[in-house]
Amino acid sequence: HLKGEALAGIARELYPEACLVAGGYHPSARPGDYVYPGSPFDVAVVGEGERALVQVIEAAAGGEPLRQTVLGPLPLQRLDDLPRSDWTLLERYRELAPRIATQAQVYLSRGCPYDCAFCMERAKTDHRWRAYAPERALDELERLSKRTDLSRWIVNVADPLFGFRRRWRREVLEGIAARGLM
Repeated sequence: HLKGEALAGIARELYPEACLVAGGYHPSARPGDYVYPGSPFDVAVVGEGERALVQVIEAAAGGEPLRQTVLGPLPLQRLDDLPRSDWTLLERYRELAPRIATQAQVYLSRGCPYDCAFCMERAKTDHRWRAYAPERALDELERLSKRTDLSRWIVNVADPLFGFRRRWRREVLEGIAARGLM
């Protein structure tokens, strides 16, 4: 939190009119730690950020950026409604990435129906488990592989509860093997 706030303070000094947004586990659980009088942040997003960021962008484009606002939760019902990941954005890092990183992180599902006392997942997202359709998940991985040569990387599927549904997990894992993705 402190590093993020320090960086936001620098950004605020450099770009005083910018709309600075905080999101993730901590802002979801404690948005008041981010949006308060004098905070460098303008918006705290509770939960998933895609729909909230559309609101932030539309407000800024309309000439009235959001200030001192908490948005969310605004969960997506179907992950397949998201646009496909634009892996071409990684192109400019193609030469640099192998020298500084050995792994890529992807998300193929979201949510967790459990309420474990030690876990922040319930604070951040809709509690239902939702996933890309197996074919969409495989398509995302295949398109990423074409950009990064995943055979040289560790791929971290960072889902809170990867493969909660056994049939989905089997289809995805068998698809990864059949397509030779890793």
